[in-house]
Amino acid sequence: MEGHGVGLRLVVAIAMVFAIVLGAAGLPWADAAVDAFSEGTRLLKAGQPREAIPYFDKAIHLNPRNAAAYNNRGAAYVKLGQRERAIQDYTKALRLDPRNVRAYNGRGIAYYNLGKMERALQDFSEALRLNPRLAEAYSNRGAVHRNLGQRKRAIQDYTKALRLNPRQAEAYNNRGAAYVKLGQHKRAIQDFSEALRLNPRGADAYYNRGVVYDDLGKRERAIQDYTEAIRFNPLYYAAYYNRGLAYSSLGRYERAIEDFNEVIGVNPRAADAYSGRGAARREQGDLAGAIADLDKAIEIDPRYARAYGNRGLARLLQGKEVEAEKDFRNCFELDPKMRRAFEARIKEAKAKRAGKPEGKPEKGTPSSPQQFLDNGPSR
Repeated sequence: MEGHGVGLRLVVAIAMVFAIVLGAAGLPWADAAVDAFSEGTRLLKAGQPREAIPYFDKAIHLNPRNAAAYNNRGAAYVKLGQRERAIQDYTKALRLDPRNVRAYNGRGIAYYNLGKMERALQDFSEALRLNPRLAEAYSNRGAVHRNLGQRKRAIQDYTKALRLNPRQAEAYNNRGAAYVKLGQHKRAIQDFSEALRLNPRGADAYYNRGVVYDDLGKRERAIQDYTEAIRFNPLYYAAYYNRGLAYSSLGRYERAIEDFNEVIGVNPRAADAYSGRGAARREQGDLAGAIADLDKAIEIDPRYARAYGNRGLARLLQGKEVEAEKDFRNCFELDPKMRRAFEARIKEAKAKRAGKPEGKPEKGTPSSPQQFLDNGPSR
């Protein structure tokens, strides 16, 4: 489920009402344009972009040279996910006002959401050329660098953003994500913790810090953070999935199955949740239930290497060595790295089947938490 989860949080700049009148104060149409712009801006700030758009339409109809109205209508379209329309409006705003920093920032956001990273990078950079103290543009450009795999540049931009505005919780969160990718777990935890100090209800930062603790083998700490993420966002199914894996690794299979059930309940095609639940059922000795879950995982995703490996273990415990070997072969062909993850478990399963336990059995199942660490630009 990597890559699934919360959407991008973007700094959508809204122009203020004083920018609307272009030397036409006192004219009836100008007053009506100001009123329409003001009401549209009020609705946009109140989180009602759809309701705001007709007022910006009216303001633009009355004054087609109103760059601020184009800017704010573009911001409304961004919030509604209508990126192409947003780009059209921001471009019109820039034709009327080539030094409109907010329009460059907003258009960069729209390009980012369309996956056009180079265009986004150009717009955020131009915004910063015009205003080198625009913290949100540094933060947004950092997200572009992160997306392009330029993590050191991303960290530089997030750091500049935080120097200008030290209270940007999401900039700390995103910089922490970049540190994780560089293997700097201690700095990542510091940033996620600072994000939570600034925003104690930040489900994403709890989740991200939980992933780091998971990577460090600190399962109890990870579970605590996933639980907090779920408390503040009860629909955070990535946190349920990761917490399920952490419970499995500690041998708490009933709790793990409960979490995987939550994921499957909302997404019946979550192959990794079926695989996780199947592995937990296998550890409980429910081999038929395990194989049913792993069959489903493979049906959903026929190239899911880990599901083949987990089913192979269950079949091995059933004494179906030929079918098990076929599953292991599929697993290792799809992902050669899985061989190392499963070798010890295969040996353990064979010994258990033969009635000759070898050493202390490992808890859980070979797996790794999904990592959705960066929320993109902050909104």
